[in-house]
Amino acid sequence: MKTKLLFTFLLGTTLSMSAQETHMINWFRGVTANAASMTVNTGDTVMWMLTDAMPHTVTTSAGSAEAFDSGMLTAGSNYSHTFTTAGTVPYVCLFHANMSGVITVQGVAGIKDAKASGFSFFPNPVSNIITLSDNDVIDHVSVFDMAGRQLFEANSTTAVVKVYMDNYPAGTYTIKASMGEKFKMVTVVKQ
Repeated sequence: MKTKLLFTFLLGTTLSMSAQETHMINWFRGVTANAASMTVNTGDTVMWMLTDAMPHTVTTSAGSAEAFDSGMLTAGSNYSHTFTTAGTVPYVCLFHANMSGVITVQGVAGIKDAKASGFSFFPNPVSNIITLSDNDVIDHVSVFDMAGRQLFEANSTTAVVKVYMDNYPAGTYTIKASMGEKFKMVTVVKQ
């Protein structure tokens, strides 16, 4: 009986340890629906980062699996939502109806593979999405161009972060990922 209880406890602990991811979307007037749409797992967070000077919202459309409304966001701000329900979540900017996307949320049915120890990032070169991963929570991400200009920065609360780079021109970029008091700087090539 003790063995069964221990096994049940360990299995429950392992299932609850599956890592969530943070997906970052550049949210600006002119963003394509394709660039603003993605598939995520339940428990994942999507962060919309305003990268232009206009005010925007991130507001779900009727019939969404989940409902949220960021309210009016101003230049340089961001909005995050953690998804808990499987299904489709169409959303739009209430000020600019041509800014829209769909988040498809899929349920997680099993145990995720154990992560390799340490910081990693892939793919490099990147065409659309670069994934940053660490054993510790990546709490801040910044992207810089080769002139040292910061193109965006955002906070995170997960150990896996996806940065969507499809709107960046081809070239070389530096990404800084901070994990508490430590950080990693990586150079990536955008095709």
